[in-house]
Amino acid sequence: MRTFTYVMCYIAFLIFSNAILFKIMHWPGASVMLVFGYLTSVIAGALLLKHKLNENKEEEVVNIPKNKSDNILDT
Repeated sequence: MRTFTYVMCYIAFLIFSNAILFKIMHWPGASVMLVFGYLTSVIAGALLLKHKLNENKEEEVVNIPKNKSDNILDT
């Protein structure tokens, strides 16, 4: 699922960059591509946010109190 999210982000980037090129060149279909690129980026952003929040929950580390002698810099 993580790979799918990154592929969606890449596809959204490609659609946006092509839409900008189409707008500059005044070719037809630019507005449709902009809307489709926006929707793709919103979906990809939501998936990316979901994955990042899940990573933070999984990587949550409990702080273990250390003795002063454990730290080299406390001299």
